[in-house]
Amino acid sequence: MLVFRHPEQALAHFTPQARWWGLAIILVNVALMNLDTGIVNATLPTISVSLGVDDSAAIWVISAYQIAMVASLLPAASLGELIGLRRVMLTGLSLTVVASLLCFVAPSLTWLVAARALQGMATACILGLSMAMMRSIASAGRLGTALGMNAFVGGVALAVGPLLAGIVLSVANWHWVFLVNSAGALFAMGVSLRHLLPTLRSISRYDIVTAGLCALSLAAIVYGLNVAAQGGAILAVAGCVIGAIALAGLVRRQAGSEAVFLDLELLRQPSFAIAILVSNFAAAAESLGFIVLPFLLQRTFGFSRVEMGLLIMPWPVLAATLAPLSGVLSDRVSPPLLSAMGIIVVAIGMCLLVSAPPAPTMLDVAWRLAICGIGFGLFQSPNMRTVMSSGPIERSSRIGGISSVSRNLGQAAGAALVAGLFVAYGDDGTRAVLWVAITACVLAASLSLLRWSRR
Repeated sequence: MLVFRHPEQALAHFTPQARWWGLAIILVNVALMNLDTGIVNATLPTISVSLGVDDSAAIWVISAYQIAMVASLLPAASLGELIGLRRVMLTGLSLTVVASLLCFVAPSLTWLVAARALQGMATACILGLSMAMMRSIASAGRLGTALGMNAFVGGVALAVGPLLAGIVLSVANWHWVFLVNSAGALFAMGVSLRHLLPTLRSISRYDIVTAGLCALSLAAIVYGLNVAAQGGAILAVAGCVIGAIALAGLVRRQAGSEAVFLDLELLRQPSFAIAILVSNFAAAAESLGFIVLPFLLQRTFGFSRVEMGLLIMPWPVLAATLAPLSGVLSDRVSPPLLSAMGIIVVAIGMCLLVSAPPAPTMLDVAWRLAICGIGFGLFQSPNMRTVMSSGPIERSSRIGGISSVSRNLGQAAGAALVAGLFVAYGDDGTRAVLWVAITACVLAASLSLLRWSRR
């Protein structure tokens, strides 16, 4: 493992061909994680029926994954600064293989939830480090393009996931969808061992106590949000109190220490803080939409599993197709303005989906979801570029870690809200979820316009 003390040494050491291979392998790993997300979201209604649990209980398959991932993101990013991002990402791929196999043999909801938590930890070691690795490897002036490709690949994988889930579920039970992720992780490990590049490394020490406080604070807070959404008042309060105490301990312990997990100095920068909030609200809207769509399409509109997979595709496919273009544009046009325009288009698409007829045709649904996809395609790359460019390159891991935490907190809050709205509204919960997602889009657009006006 090579140690680079300056950014220019990291780039100068490798040929352009090696850097392109390194970026390609990062994209493979990102695609694998997004494929898993698309597959599991689409499989939730089937898991609910197969295990004989309520839809709100089945959401824990998503929530446990997100809680573990949120808790692991900053410790994984800090560990990557110390021992190298490459090693941490390879560890994440290894854990993904094991966790996916445990999901494959899961006999009960409790087992499945525990295995998904392990899978969330593994994903944190991959997605939490991917943008930092891209910033370290990408050539000067190409960061927006690289992040656009990242959004493109992630979107395509997210689109293929529901369709693949529908095909597998039409011939086998839900256990087999997790075997797809295990096989993909094995392939990704093979190519990563050959082409994944080493990046900048820090000379500071790793503080295991600080890492534990960081993980505990985030996990407890997100857990509190999830149980609060389902009516568990006592557990919700306990989770939030434990999270707040752990967060206070984290801030106090890392003060004056080299082992910084939650970089408060970055969060004090207005442009970075606003970009993080925009990511948070947009991620919540996306999570609300993608989790509720399988229920809406199958339970409310009456489409089959394969039709459901086909109908979800326009959103992530168009988002993925436009992401590279918006990434290139973000190198030339104001990224906050592009972000605001994109998320407003998403809100329009969701409003049209809420107003869809009671028994829509596939075309009625597809063009509405296509509008949502166009909006996210315009939004993702410019916002990621703003976030990743808001601090020095030697803090790329921290920036990427905080960005990933923000997005995943938004996604976790979205999942909790879906469960809570299902409990509160029953069969009418799907439309209520969409209205909450529209509200989150409006908040994200408002903040993005504020960021643009400040510039």
